[in-house]
Amino acid sequence: MLYSSYVPKPRFTRYLVERKILKDNPLTVVDVGARGGLEYHWANYEHAARFICFEPNKEECGKLNAELGPKSNSTFYPVALYKDKGTHTFYEQVSPAACGLYYRDSKIVDRFPVGKLVKVTGTSSIQTTDFDSFVEEYKIPDIDFIKTDAEGADFDIIQGSLRSLKKSVLGMSCEMHFQPWCVGAKGLFSELDQLVRPLGFRLYDINMFRFANNAFPSIDSVLPGGCGTADYGQIIFGQAIFFRDPVAEIEHGKLLELEWDETRILKAVSLFEVFGLPDCAIELLDTAEKHNLLKHFNKGEIEKFRDLITSGFLGKTIIYRQHLQKLADIKKRGYASYFEHIKPRLKKIPFLPQIRSFIKKQIAQRRNNFGAR
Repeated sequence: MLYSSYVPKPRFTRYLVERKILKDNPLTVVDVGARGGLEYHWANYEHAARFICFEPNKEECGKLNAELGPKSNSTFYPVALYKDKGTHTFYEQVSPAACGLYYRDSKIVDRFPVGKLVKVTGTSSIQTTDFDSFVEEYKIPDIDFIKTDAEGADFDIIQGSLRSLKKSVLGMSCEMHFQPWCVGAKGLFSELDQLVRPLGFRLYDINMFRFANNAFPSIDSVLPGGCGTADYGQIIFGQAIFFRDPVAEIEHGKLLELEWDETRILKAVSLFEVFGLPDCAIELLDTAEKHNLLKHFNKGEIEKFRDLITSGFLGKTIIYRQHLQKLADIKKRGYASYFEHIKPRLKKIPFLPQIRSFIKKQIAQRRNNFGAR
């Protein structure tokens, strides 16, 4: 799954890894629907994270386990997660990535190029289990983050994870639909939000995915190996990013069953940073410092944490206080840059619009002539 708000160089997170601050209590991530391997942003954690992955296809699962290095802290389980233990129908489809416990509504999907990829080619019976039962059986440690991409079964999987969510989970990345894409499935955004909100989770981001229909398909939607998404068209599904609000829980009484201790706070700050939420990361640091919850770090070290988050997000060697000073200067003078200041005056220059139009036409003409050679 590609996240539009992902930070490619999370400097605070890398600092935690390099200093081995999470060595004794690594970030524990659950990946449900792990076909193809771990998402790329988790590579930032190296040994500082443990990954528990689920892929019901035994062949794919075996391949993923075989690719792990000898020192890997990941495990891929050939297990189908659902809301309960039982036997359920598993739908094989043209695209291996589309197989799952639900099939698509042909009245909807056949209107899009992706319809041919999600045709049911066969069925089988599969044993399922809920995640909370799996945790109890395999003695899995406290979970920090859950990602689901389960082809319509995401709502059911979250239903089967409620004990873990209440106890220790800090955030989730869940596939959800805006249209009733899968027959008999829950998982529309409104349903998912209502399920997790009473547990303390709030929506922080959504990565939207559009499908252009058959009347005017996009080039990307018909390329070999494509999944049908386009840069225009109807929003069909997305990946919703949920987090607890740790500041509110620390200030006003926690919903999380476990304590907001130092390690858990650092993990949450790191996750906020990785998912492109530097404001939330720094706000949590401020709150933790105010309540003396970062006892192993002095004021200077916490200030360095803010600098790392700031420079990692802005992509420059700018520190936190410099950023605040820049904003204060902009507020004082009333404009963001010198160009913005003189822009209204440029519009009053005689013939400037005509000159700009002439230049654009000349550039376009040269490009056309070059392409015709």
